[in-house]
Amino acid sequence: MYKRAAPHLVAPAERVEIPFESTMIPGYLRLPAGLGPHPCAVLIGGLESTKEESYHFEALCHRRGLATFAFDGPGQGEMYFDVKLCADFHRYTKAVLDTISARPEVDSDRIGVLGRSLGGYYAMQSAAVDKRLKTCVAWGGFMDMSDFDGMPPHTRGGFVYVSGFEDLDEGRAYLQETFDLSQTIGDLTCPTLLIQGIHDPIFPPHQTELLQAGLAHNDQAEIVVEPDGDHCCHNMGPVVRPRMADYLARNLRE
Repeated sequence: MYKRAAPHLVAPAERVEIPFESTMIPGYLRLPAGLGPHPCAVLIGGLESTKEESYHFEALCHRRGLATFAFDGPGQGEMYFDVKLCADFHRYTKAVLDTISARPEVDSDRIGVLGRSLGGYYAMQSAAVDKRLKTCVAWGGFMDMSDFDGMPPHTRGGFVYVSGFEDLDEGRAYLQETFDLSQTIGDLTCPTLLIQGIHDPIFPPHQTELLQAGLAHNDQAEIVVEPDGDHCCHNMGPVVRPRMADYLARNLRE
């Protein structure tokens, strides 16, 4: 249904399929009004997310003059059927950047990334590894899976399921072994905004503390902990979402 509606959206969404290894990465490029090339925000979803979910945040970006590219990665949306959840997501982001930075409508020197929840981890990892990303927003991210057992049961089950495991213990072992940003976060040097909710039941304050320590080297990093916020501060959407769009626009339009 989204694919059928895509050309009629404001702004129109162009489906882009990026060949990668034995599969393809599906995404949608949307451009704001006016002449390009435009700065662009790459949008990464969370656990069991789909690229189509980014529609409303994309509109915030478009009103601020930013193009957007939302895509499904391993374990998400269409890609789930070919590639399960994996820790080296940055390889897929790199393929996305290779493609969209070559588009004449996109300013290749002004590309940033925003990731939500699990996507916050992926956004920080991607921006640490690929310096083409000039700014980073982690919308409810985490450092590692040390708090896995404290997550709500359905979330633990979701992580295990999209990782391709049926057994909870096997899934936990895989996730805790492979998801650890501590060896990479030291390379995250671009302007970075983290939005955390203190009442987050999935990535609790312990994860925020780990991220604060890991980003101590980055004098361009800002960590905002909302005292009333839940996971990704979804209960404060009208407050935090424009703030994140403003941050992206400010850093990519300078």
